[in-house]
Formats: sequence, C-alpha cells, structure tokens
Amino acid sequence: MATSDPQLFRASDWSTVWKATDLLSRVSGEYYDDVQFRPNANELLVSHCADSGYQLHALYSLADGSLLRRLPELQNIRAKFSPEGNWVVSGATLLHLPDGQQRTF
Repeated sequence: MATSDPQLFRASDWSTVWKATDLLSRVSGEYYDDVQFRPNANELLVSHCADSGYQLHALYSLADGSLLRRLPELQNIRAKFSPEGNWVVSGATLLHLPDGQQRTF
C-alpha cells in the first residue's frame, strides 16, 4: 500500500518498505493528495494538491523510494496514468513520459 507521504507499506504485515527521504515541498492548507502505481513499471506517481491552486507531482521508485522525476509540466490536480502507463494526464495537459512530449486540450 502506498501513501502520499510518500511511503510504501507491505500489505501482509503493514511493515514499512520505505519512506521517501526527498519529500516534496508542501504548503499549508487543505490537500487533495493522491498516489497511483504506474502500470507495468516500478514507479509511484505522487500528487500534492491544495485548494489554493498549489500542485506538485512526482515519480518515485517503488524499489527504494528515491525521487525519480518531478513533473512541473502538470499544473492541475490528481494526475493519472493512461492504461499502459506512458502518458500522465492532469487537467487539460497530457504528458508523454518516455520523451517529455506535451499536449494541451
């Protein structure tokens, strides 16, 4: 199980697998945080989103919790993976992870 701290737990006994040491910067306020496992990959997408309009999205390694990549291109809440895991959508922005290509609708 993953949390937006970000932290990963083993579901069999709820022991901590890792807790990220490079925590995303946060602002005070109400959050609508979210996490999502990348399909067919060993990555975790973590989103921190506040009522104030503050958004921060990043990819973490499932193996050790290291920060792989921040996603500043995404400016809206609750980023989500496409079914195959190559695209991330947030609001009207689509980001292709393999090559960084962006599309706005």
